[in-house]
Amino acid sequence: MKILPHTVSTHLEGRVLIAAGDMIYDEPYHSTLPIGDGLRILTILNGEMTLKAGDLERQTFTGPTNIAIFSDGLAPRDQRIREKLRYRCVLIQIDRSLVAAESALDPVDLLRRSAGSHQAGPVILNARRADPASEAVAAQILSCPETPSFDFYRLGKALELTSLVLDGFDVDRPAMKPSRLTPSDAERIKAARDILIATPSAPPDIATLASQTGLNTIKLNRGFRMLYGATPYAFLQEHRLQIGYKLLASGHLSVGQVAAETGYTQAHFATLFRKRFGLPPSALLMSAYQENLE
Repeated sequence: MKILPHTVSTHLEGRVLIAAGDMIYDEPYHSTLPIGDGLRILTILNGEMTLKAGDLERQTFTGPTNIAIFSDGLAPRDQRIREKLRYRCVLIQIDRSLVAAESALDPVDLLRRSAGSHQAGPVILNARRADPASEAVAAQILSCPETPSFDFYRLGKALELTSLVLDGFDVDRPAMKPSRLTPSDAERIKAARDILIATPSAPPDIATLASQTGLNTIKLNRGFRMLYGATPYAFLQEHRLQIGYKLLASGHLSVGQVAAETGYTQAHFATLFRKRFGLPPSALLMSAYQENLE
C-alpha cells in the first residue's frame, strides 16, 4: 500500500537519480537489482530494511538512518524491506563522473576514514543515525508539491541532503568527535532538546534551559552542535518550521493558524518558511487544498 506516490526522477542528463517513497508493504519486499556505479545515498526515515551490498555482510537498518555507499562499478544487491511497517525513504544515486567533476571530495576516502565503515572489494558502506537536518531535507523531498519548479527544487534538495549525509561522516570535523562529550553531558543535551520540542511556541531562554539541564550555556551550545549540528535555537527553529510544513501540507489550517501554532507572527513565519523551503506557505497550502479535492 502506497501512502504517497513512489516517485523516481533523473536530472543532469541522467547523472543524478532521485527516488522517494512512503509505503507499507503487505508482504516482505525483496529486490536484487544491482547497485549502480558511483555514490548512493539512502535516508530511511521510518521502517526497517536489510541489505547485502556486494560481498559485505548483510546488515539491518531502521529509521531514521543515513546510509552512504560507493561502488566501483555495478555490484550485487540483496535488499529486503519489512512488511506491515511504514517505510519512508529517499534514495539519491550520483554518477561517479559528476562526483569527480563537481567536488574535490573523495567519497571513498571519506567513508573509509569514518568510524564504522565496511569495505569488501569494490563496495564501501557506512551508516549513521540521521540528524534532524538531514531528516528534514529528506521529508521535504518526499512531500514537495509538483509545482513548475519541482525538478529544480527536488534536485537542489537532493544535493543538499547528499552534502549533509557526507558531512556527517567527516571525522575531521570537531563536531563529529564524540569523545569531547561525556555520556552524562550527552543525556543532558538530549533532555534540553526534549524541553525545546515540548514547548516549541514558548521555549525557555538559553540561560534557563542550561539551568534546567544542569549545564552552563557554553557547554549547552557546544553540545548541541556536536549532537545535532546546530545551536539550540537553530535546532528549535528548524523543528518549528517542520511542524508548520506538516500542518500546511495537511490542508486543514490557514497560514495564520499555523503561524500561531508554531509561535510566530504570520509575517515572520512566512519569511522564515520561504527562506527555508523555497516557496511561500500559501503555495504549499494551496497545493494541499487541491490534493484534498481530488
